[in-house]
Amino acid sequence: MRDGHLRSRAFFHAKRHRHLRYEVHSIWGRDPAWARVDGELVVAGRRTQLPLDVTLRVPGPGLLELACQTQVDRIALGIRGARAMVPRAVELDLAITLRSALT
Repeated sequence: MRDGHLRSRAFFHAKRHRHLRYEVHSIWGRDPAWARVDGELVVAGRRTQLPLDVTLRVPGPGLLELACQTQVDRIALGIRGARAMVPRAVELDLAITLRSALT
């Protein structure tokens, strides 16, 4: 029931908006272990600015790991249901591994 409700029009309207998307506008770093990623999170057609301070790690040839923790304001993204169950500020813990297509 919960998953069906999250897919419904009250939350993500998954039939119309099949993907969550993060659009990167710029990336800059001040050392090899840290970068700032400026971009927007797009959820159910609504956009919100979401800058990310990511830590970087190179675990092996052709690999790059990015990790960060941040918060998203679900009200700014138009997600208003289940106020008693989901706080306004939703915590995100991101871990992304990029692999070079050349290796």
